[in-house]
Amino acid sequence: ATLYHTSLFSYLGISDGRPIWGSLWAVAAVLAIVIVAASASLIYNAFAISVAERTRQFGLLASLGASKRQLRSTVLAEALLLGAVGVPIGLLAGVAGASSSSQEAFAAMLGSGSAGLAVHVDAGALAAAAALSIATLLVSAWVPSARAARVSAVDAIRQTQDVRLSKRAERSAPSHA
Repeated sequence: ATLYHTSLFSYLGISDGRPIWGSLWAVAAVLAIVIVAASASLIYNAFAISVAERTRQFGLLASLGASKRQLRSTVLAEALLLGAVGVPIGLLAGVAGASSSSQEAFAAMLGSGSAGLAVHVDAGALAAAAALSIATLLVSAWVPSARAARVSAVDAIRQTQDVRLSKRAERSAPSHA
């Protein structure tokens, strides 16, 4: 059995590198938060535009008897369908990009003689990335789906919801009665 004098190692400035790993995990966490926030904003904007352009269709569905829950489920099902296609493609592209770029980077660092570096892909990390992606997608699509559920059938068919007068403009507008 080997016994290490960790106090002496610390005194001499030799350590096992744990502080650097903590820093790397902190940077990775901050980077992940920034990426999730940017992704949520982008996905929200895409679905908000999509719902705004299809207001008439949602109004028609509401006039035919679609419930608010069904209208909300329609938008969320669209988000899940896009996620079912996009998330696996993104994971595969990420793994392929990481393995090719890391092999090139390690080969450049270690010299031209080092080739064949293996990249370990953790299934748990892929599952966590997929779950985070789907959760981000659903959270981002929730507000536009709620907006689609609130569409009034009459307003949507008339398209009066797109143009609204302020209270001041309504008071000052001449009435034709």
